[in-house]
Amino acid sequence: MTDKQRPPQNSPELTVGIPAYNAGRSIGPAIRSVQGQTWRGDMEILVYNDGSTDETAAVVAELAAQDPRIRLVNGLANRGRAFARNQILALAKGCYFAWHDADDEWHPDKLAEQFARLKKAFAELGHENVWCVCSCRINRAEPLADLEFVPALQGDQLKNLLLGELRAYSPTVLGAMESIKKPGEYDTGLSCMEDVDFFTRFLAAGGKIVSTPPDRLLFTYNRDKLEKNCFSVYEAAEYLRQKHRAAHERYGKAFVRREKVHKLLWASTFALQNRRWAVFGRWLAQSLLTSPFWTAYYGGKEFCGFCASLARKALRALKKPAA
Repeated sequence: MTDKQRPPQNSPELTVGIPAYNAGRSIGPAIRSVQGQTWRGDMEILVYNDGSTDETAAVVAELAAQDPRIRLVNGLANRGRAFARNQILALAKGCYFAWHDADDEWHPDKLAEQFARLKKAFAELGHENVWCVCSCRINRAEPLADLEFVPALQGDQLKNLLLGELRAYSPTVLGAMESIKKPGEYDTGLSCMEDVDFFTRFLAAGGKIVSTPPDRLLFTYNRDKLEKNCFSVYEAAEYLRQKHRAAHERYGKAFVRREKVHKLLWASTFALQNRRWAVFGRWLAQSLLTSPFWTAYYGGKEFCGFCASLARKALRALKKPAA
Protein backbone atom coordinates (compact mmCIF):
# COMPACT_ATOMS: atom_id res chain seq x y z
CA MET A 1 0.00 0.00 0.00
CA THR A 2 1.52 3.30 -1.09
CA ASP A 3 1.54 6.47 1.02
CA LYS A 4 -0.99 7.98 -1.40
CA GLN A 5 -3.36 5.05 -0.84
CA ARG A 6 -2.90 4.87 2.93
CA PRO A 7 -5.64 6.40 5.14
CA PRO A 8 -4.69 9.21 7.54
CA GLN A 9 -2.31 8.53 10.41
CA ASN A 10 -3.88 6.91 13.49
CA SER A 11 -6.55 5.24 11.36
CA PRO A 12 -7.42 1.66 12.39
CA GLU A 13 -5.89 -1.16 10.39
CA LEU A 14 -9.35 -2.57 9.65
CA THR A 15 -12.93 -1.37 9.40
CA VAL A 16 -15.66 -3.97 9.80
CA GLY A 17 -18.84 -2.52 8.26
CA ILE A 18 -22.23 -3.77 9.46
CA PRO A 19 -25.47 -2.46 7.87
CA ALA A 20 -28.42 -3.15 10.18
CA TYR A 21 -32.18 -2.87 9.95
CA ASN A 22 -34.50 -4.25 12.65
CA ALA A 23 -31.80 -6.65 13.78
CA GLY A 24 -32.21 -6.24 17.52
CA ARG A 25 -32.35 -9.98 18.17
CA SER A 26 -29.36 -10.93 16.04
CA ILE A 27 -26.92 -8.03 16.00
CA GLY A 28 -25.52 -8.76 19.45
CA PRO A 29 -24.20 -12.22 18.49
CA ALA A 30 -23.05 -10.82 15.12
CA ILE A 31 -20.93 -8.14 16.78
CA ARG A 32 -19.63 -10.51 19.44
CA SER A 33 -18.40 -12.84 16.68
CA VAL A 34 -16.25 -9.92 15.47
CA GLN A 35 -15.06 -9.08 18.97
CA GLY A 36 -14.07 -12.71 19.47
CA GLN A 37 -11.65 -12.85 16.54
CA THR A 38 -8.20 -14.33 17.16
CA TRP A 39 -6.75 -11.64 14.87
CA ARG A 40 -5.60 -8.89 17.23
CA GLY A 41 -5.00 -5.93 14.92
CA ASP A 42 -6.52 -2.52 15.48
CA MET A 43 -10.08 -2.32 14.16
CA GLU A 44 -13.23 -0.26 14.20
CA ILE A 45 -16.67 -1.89 14.05
CA LEU A 46 -18.84 0.54 12.13
CA VAL A 47 -22.59 -0.11 12.41
CA TYR A 48 -25.01 1.84 10.24
CA ASN A 49 -28.52 1.60 11.68
CA ASP A 50 -30.76 2.04 8.64
CA GLY A 51 -33.81 3.54 10.36
CA SER A 52 -34.64 0.52 12.53
CA THR A 53 -37.90 0.61 14.49
CA ASP A 54 -36.90 -2.07 17.01
CA GLU A 55 -34.17 -2.19 19.66
CA THR A 56 -31.24 -2.40 17.19
CA ALA A 57 -29.80 1.03 18.14
CA ALA A 58 -30.14 0.34 21.87
CA VAL A 59 -28.38 -3.03 21.62
CA VAL A 60 -25.48 -1.56 19.64
CA ALA A 61 -25.23 1.48 21.93
CA GLU A 62 -24.95 -0.79 24.96
CA LEU A 63 -22.16 -2.79 23.32
CA ALA A 64 -20.42 0.43 22.22
CA ALA A 65 -20.41 1.69 25.81
CA GLN A 66 -18.30 -1.34 26.70
CA ASP A 67 -16.09 -1.41 23.59
CA PRO A 68 -14.71 1.86 22.12
CA ARG A 69 -14.00 0.14 18.82
CA ILE A 70 -17.75 0.10 18.05
CA ARG A 71 -19.09 3.15 16.23
CA LEU A 72 -22.86 3.51 15.75
CA VAL A 73 -24.32 5.77 13.06
CA ASN A 74 -28.11 6.15 13.04
CA GLY A 75 -29.85 6.84 9.75
CA LEU A 76 -32.99 8.97 9.79
CA ALA A 77 -35.08 6.57 7.71
CA ASN A 78 -34.89 3.13 6.15
CA ARG A 79 -33.22 3.59 2.76
CA GLY A 80 -32.27 0.00 1.96
CA ARG A 81 -29.17 -2.13 2.24
CA ALA A 82 -27.35 -0.67 -0.77
CA PHE A 83 -27.73 2.85 0.64
CA ALA A 84 -26.53 1.67 4.06
CA ARG A 85 -23.45 0.04 2.51
CA ASN A 86 -22.61 3.27 0.69
CA GLN A 87 -22.84 5.23 3.93
CA ILE A 88 -20.49 2.80 5.64
CA LEU A 89 -17.92 2.98 2.84
CA ALA A 90 -18.01 6.79 2.98
CA LEU A 91 -17.40 6.78 6.77
CA ALA A 92 -14.89 3.92 7.05
CA LYS A 93 -11.40 4.86 8.29
CA GLY A 94 -9.48 1.59 8.02
CA CYS A 95 -6.60 0.59 5.74
CA TYR A 96 -8.47 -2.68 5.13
CA PHE A 97 -12.17 -3.40 5.02
CA ALA A 98 -14.46 -6.36 5.75
CA TRP A 99 -18.23 -6.57 5.48
CA HIS A 100 -20.37 -8.30 8.06
CA ASP A 101 -24.16 -8.67 8.26
CA ALA A 102 -26.27 -8.03 11.32
CA ASP A 103 -27.77 -11.53 11.43
CA ASP A 104 -24.73 -13.63 10.54
CA GLU A 105 -21.71 -14.88 12.47
CA TRP A 106 -17.97 -15.31 11.87
CA HIS A 107 -15.73 -18.19 12.88
CA PRO A 108 -13.16 -16.92 15.45
CA ASP A 109 -10.28 -17.46 12.98
CA LYS A 110 -11.91 -15.77 9.97
CA LEU A 111 -9.87 -12.56 9.97
CA ALA A 112 -6.59 -14.22 10.95
CA GLU A 113 -6.81 -16.74 8.11
CA GLN A 114 -8.04 -14.20 5.57
CA PHE A 115 -5.32 -11.65 6.35
CA ALA A 116 -2.67 -14.35 5.93
CA ARG A 117 -4.11 -15.41 2.56
CA LEU A 118 -4.68 -11.84 1.35
CA LYS A 119 -1.12 -10.70 2.04
CA LYS A 120 0.23 -13.82 0.37
CA ALA A 121 -1.88 -12.93 -2.70
CA PHE A 122 -0.44 -9.40 -2.72
CA ALA A 123 3.05 -10.89 -3.01
CA GLU A 124 2.00 -13.46 -5.64
CA LEU A 125 0.09 -11.05 -7.88
CA GLY A 126 2.21 -7.93 -7.40
CA HIS A 127 -0.82 -5.70 -6.75
CA GLU A 128 -3.56 -5.16 -4.16
CA ASN A 129 -6.63 -5.21 -6.42
CA VAL A 130 -7.67 -8.49 -4.84
CA TRP A 131 -10.32 -9.65 -2.38
CA CYS A 132 -10.12 -12.66 -0.10
CA VAL A 133 -13.32 -14.66 0.46
CA CYS A 134 -14.02 -17.86 2.38
CA SER A 135 -16.23 -20.93 2.37
CA CYS A 136 -19.39 -20.65 4.41
CA ARG A 137 -22.37 -22.46 5.83
CA ILE A 138 -25.77 -21.26 4.61
CA ASN A 139 -28.69 -21.84 6.98
CA ARG A 140 -31.89 -21.75 4.92
CA ALA A 141 -35.57 -21.75 5.79
CA GLU A 142 -37.53 -24.95 5.33
CA PRO A 143 -38.42 -26.54 3.00
CA LEU A 144 -34.89 -25.95 1.67
CA ALA A 145 -31.89 -27.82 3.03
CA ASP A 146 -28.87 -26.07 4.55
CA LEU A 147 -25.77 -25.78 2.36
CA GLU A 148 -22.01 -25.60 2.65
CA PHE A 149 -20.72 -23.28 -0.04
CA VAL A 150 -17.20 -23.33 -1.48
CA PRO A 151 -16.41 -20.50 -3.96
CA ALA A 152 -15.37 -21.63 -7.46
CA LEU A 153 -12.22 -19.61 -8.17
CA GLN A 154 -10.55 -21.68 -10.87
CA GLY A 155 -10.84 -20.49 -14.45
CA ASP A 156 -12.85 -17.42 -15.47
CA GLN A 157 -14.04 -15.87 -12.21
CA LEU A 158 -16.52 -13.50 -13.84
CA LYS A 159 -18.14 -16.39 -15.69
CA ASN A 160 -18.28 -18.41 -12.46
CA LEU A 161 -19.95 -15.48 -10.70
CA LEU A 162 -22.62 -15.03 -13.36
CA LEU A 163 -23.45 -18.75 -13.09
CA GLY A 164 -23.67 -18.66 -9.30
CA GLU A 165 -20.66 -20.92 -8.79
CA LEU A 166 -18.76 -18.02 -7.21
CA ARG A 167 -21.41 -16.56 -4.91
CA ALA A 168 -21.43 -12.84 -4.17
CA TYR A 169 -21.55 -12.85 -0.38
CA SER A 170 -20.20 -9.51 0.83
CA PRO A 171 -19.72 -10.71 4.45
CA THR A 172 -17.09 -13.18 3.22
CA VAL A 173 -14.91 -10.40 1.76
CA LEU A 174 -11.71 -8.87 3.11
CA GLY A 175 -9.66 -6.44 1.03
CA ALA A 176 -7.56 -3.31 1.02
CA MET A 177 -9.80 -0.26 1.30
CA GLU A 178 -8.91 1.01 -2.17
CA SER A 179 -9.88 -2.32 -3.77
CA ILE A 180 -13.20 -2.42 -1.91
CA LYS A 181 -14.06 1.06 -3.19
CA LYS A 182 -12.88 0.34 -6.75
CA PRO A 183 -16.29 -0.75 -8.14
CA GLY A 184 -17.84 2.52 -6.99
CA GLU A 185 -21.06 2.78 -4.99
CA TYR A 186 -23.61 0.04 -4.48
CA ASP A 187 -26.60 0.37 -6.82
CA THR A 188 -29.46 1.80 -4.73
CA GLY A 189 -31.90 0.81 -7.45
CA LEU A 190 -31.59 -2.78 -6.24
CA SER A 191 -33.63 -4.01 -3.28
CA CYS A 192 -31.62 -7.25 -3.26
CA MET A 193 -28.70 -8.85 -5.15
CA GLU A 194 -26.70 -5.63 -4.85
CA ASP A 195 -23.76 -7.85 -3.88
CA VAL A 196 -23.92 -9.63 -7.26
CA ASP A 197 -23.77 -6.29 -9.05
CA PHE A 198 -20.85 -5.11 -6.90
CA PHE A 199 -18.83 -8.31 -7.44
CA THR A 200 -19.58 -8.23 -11.18
CA ARG A 201 -18.20 -4.70 -11.54
CA PHE A 202 -15.11 -5.59 -9.51
CA LEU A 203 -14.26 -8.63 -11.64
CA ALA A 204 -15.20 -6.98 -14.95
CA ALA A 205 -12.72 -4.20 -14.16
CA GLY A 206 -9.87 -6.67 -13.65
CA GLY A 207 -10.18 -7.51 -9.95
CA LYS A 208 -9.06 -10.88 -8.59
CA ILE A 209 -10.56 -13.04 -5.86
CA VAL A 210 -8.68 -15.54 -3.70
CA SER A 211 -9.91 -17.74 -0.86
CA THR A 212 -8.89 -19.37 2.38
CA PRO A 213 -8.79 -23.23 2.33
CA PRO A 214 -12.12 -24.54 0.99
CA ASP A 215 -12.69 -26.93 3.89
CA ARG A 216 -12.63 -24.05 6.40
CA LEU A 217 -16.19 -22.76 6.90
CA LEU A 218 -15.35 -19.35 8.36
CA PHE A 219 -18.73 -17.68 8.00
CA THR A 220 -22.33 -18.64 8.81
CA TYR A 221 -24.94 -17.04 6.58
CA ASN A 222 -28.37 -17.20 8.22
CA ARG A 223 -30.81 -17.12 5.33
CA ASP A 224 -33.50 -18.76 7.44
CA LYS A 225 -36.10 -16.01 7.12
CA LEU A 226 -38.99 -15.99 4.66
CA GLU A 227 -39.16 -12.23 4.19
CA LYS A 228 -37.13 -11.98 0.94
CA ASN A 229 -39.82 -11.75 -1.68
CA CYS A 230 -39.38 -14.09 -4.64
CA PHE A 231 -40.66 -11.43 -7.05
CA SER A 232 -38.03 -8.97 -5.81
CA VAL A 233 -35.33 -11.58 -6.46
CA TYR A 234 -36.69 -12.28 -9.96
CA GLU A 235 -36.91 -8.57 -10.84
CA ALA A 236 -33.38 -7.92 -9.53
CA ALA A 237 -32.03 -10.82 -11.59
CA GLU A 238 -33.70 -9.47 -14.73
CA TYR A 239 -32.39 -5.97 -14.02
CA LEU A 240 -28.83 -7.25 -13.59
CA ARG A 241 -29.04 -9.34 -16.75
CA GLN A 242 -29.78 -6.16 -18.71
CA LYS A 243 -27.29 -4.02 -16.82
CA HIS A 244 -24.45 -6.47 -17.46
CA ARG A 245 -25.68 -7.65 -20.85
CA ALA A 246 -22.28 -7.14 -22.47
CA ALA A 247 -20.62 -9.36 -19.86
CA HIS A 248 -23.16 -12.12 -20.54
CA GLU A 249 -22.98 -11.91 -24.32
CA ARG A 250 -19.19 -12.15 -24.41
CA TYR A 251 -19.61 -15.85 -23.55
CA GLY A 252 -22.09 -16.62 -26.36
CA LYS A 253 -25.76 -17.58 -26.76
CA ALA A 254 -25.43 -20.97 -25.06
CA PHE A 255 -24.06 -19.28 -21.95
CA VAL A 256 -26.90 -16.74 -21.95
CA ARG A 257 -29.46 -19.59 -21.92
CA ARG A 258 -27.61 -21.40 -19.16
CA GLU A 259 -27.38 -18.26 -17.04
CA LYS A 260 -31.09 -17.55 -17.56
CA VAL A 261 -31.94 -21.02 -16.25
CA HIS A 262 -29.72 -20.51 -13.24
CA LYS A 263 -31.39 -17.21 -12.34
CA LEU A 264 -34.90 -18.65 -12.83
CA LEU A 265 -34.15 -21.54 -10.49
CA TRP A 266 -32.41 -19.18 -8.04
CA ALA A 267 -35.61 -17.10 -7.85
CA SER A 268 -37.60 -20.34 -7.59
CA THR A 269 -35.86 -21.26 -4.34
CA PHE A 270 -37.32 -18.09 -2.83
CA ALA A 271 -40.75 -18.99 -4.25
CA LEU A 272 -40.44 -22.26 -2.31
CA GLN A 273 -39.50 -20.39 0.86
CA ASN A 274 -42.44 -18.01 0.32
CA ARG A 275 -44.77 -21.01 -0.24
CA ARG A 276 -45.68 -19.58 -3.65
CA TRP A 277 -46.21 -22.95 -5.32
CA ALA A 278 -47.85 -21.65 -8.52
CA VAL A 279 -45.03 -19.16 -9.05
CA PHE A 280 -42.48 -21.89 -8.47
CA GLY A 281 -44.21 -24.07 -11.07
CA ARG A 282 -44.35 -21.25 -13.63
CA TRP A 283 -40.65 -20.42 -13.30
CA LEU A 284 -39.71 -24.09 -13.41
CA ALA A 285 -41.67 -24.43 -16.66
CA GLN A 286 -39.90 -21.39 -18.13
CA SER A 287 -36.59 -22.93 -17.14
CA LEU A 288 -37.45 -26.24 -18.82
CA LEU A 289 -38.46 -24.45 -22.03
CA THR A 290 -35.16 -22.54 -22.03
CA SER A 291 -32.93 -25.59 -21.44
CA PRO A 292 -34.03 -28.99 -20.08
CA PHE A 293 -30.40 -29.99 -19.55
CA TRP A 294 -29.42 -27.03 -17.39
CA THR A 295 -32.75 -27.20 -15.56
CA ALA A 296 -31.90 -30.78 -14.57
CA TYR A 297 -28.34 -29.77 -13.68
CA TYR A 298 -29.19 -26.82 -11.43
CA GLY A 299 -32.60 -28.01 -10.32
CA GLY A 300 -31.29 -31.38 -9.21
CA LYS A 301 -29.05 -29.73 -6.64
CA GLU A 302 -31.91 -27.74 -5.15
CA PHE A 303 -34.67 -30.31 -5.34
CA CYS A 304 -32.63 -33.15 -3.83
CA GLY A 305 -32.07 -30.92 -0.83
CA PHE A 306 -35.77 -30.01 -0.84
CA CYS A 307 -36.82 -33.68 -0.73
CA ALA A 308 -34.28 -34.44 2.00
CA SER A 309 -35.61 -31.54 4.06
CA LEU A 310 -39.20 -32.78 3.70
CA ALA A 311 -38.08 -36.27 4.76
CA ARG A 312 -36.38 -34.90 7.88
CA LYS A 313 -39.51 -32.90 8.71
CA ALA A 314 -41.68 -36.02 8.34
CA LEU A 315 -39.37 -38.04 10.59
CA ARG A 316 -39.52 -35.35 13.28
CA ALA A 317 -43.31 -35.42 13.08
CA LEU A 318 -43.35 -39.21 13.46
CA LYS A 319 -41.04 -39.09 16.48
CA LYS A 320 -43.07 -36.39 18.20
CA PRO A 321 -45.03 -37.87 21.14
CA ALA A 322 -48.78 -37.95 20.71
CA ALA A 323 -50.67 -35.36 22.73
